[in-house]
Amino acid sequence: MKSLIAITLLTLTGCTTIGFDTKVRESYSWEPKTDMTICILVGPNVDNAEQISAHSQAEFSQYNINLNFEYQDWTPPRWGVLKAVMQVPLKAPCDRLFAYLHRPVLQSLMSLVASIEGEVDNASGSRGYGYVSGLSVATLAVGTGKKVVEHEFYHLMGCGHTMSKNNCYGQIQEMKHFSTDEFVPSWSFMLDKWLYERDGKLR
Repeated sequence: MKSLIAITLLTLTGCTTIGFDTKVRESYSWEPKTDMTICILVGPNVDNAEQISAHSQAEFSQYNINLNFEYQDWTPPRWGVLKAVMQVPLKAPCDRLFAYLHRPVLQSLMSLVASIEGEVDNASGSRGYGYVSGLSVATLAVGTGKKVVEHEFYHLMGCGHTMSKNNCYGQIQEMKHFSTDEFVPSWSFMLDKWLYERDGKLR
């Protein structure tokens, strides 16, 4: 019942579930270890960045993915956050770029009706953002911004919306298989293909 309520509330935010874990995950081999660097743009009034990252480190360790984080301060625009994140260059050693944002009081009040808690760009699948603090429908559903970021990070791994993670497991394994010391490929939801270089080159 609690999960059903959470899904219902998250649906109001405009984003659905990545899916539930199943025993199918145990049928995959997650060797070898994959190192991935996610560069974090830390917005004003965000004071829990490392705690948010630690949660996702633990989540993705089950796939033998070692998440490394680099942080830099960033001031987002009032509107068009995803577009602004997409304009930030993705430079080595970053495999992904993601913004941790705080939802101001007025925006928090508006978000109790409906809101977008986070997004990942469909074109490259390498950039996104999530609200990690401030009141919203999603925080009422899942408790903290940790789950919001976890959800968006699954998108950064190539996973779409579904009721179970069965397809997601295959995506993550492919991502690991094609990873190199230079770059961990990202999934273009728009092109339905892996991108193997930071400039979006297709193989």
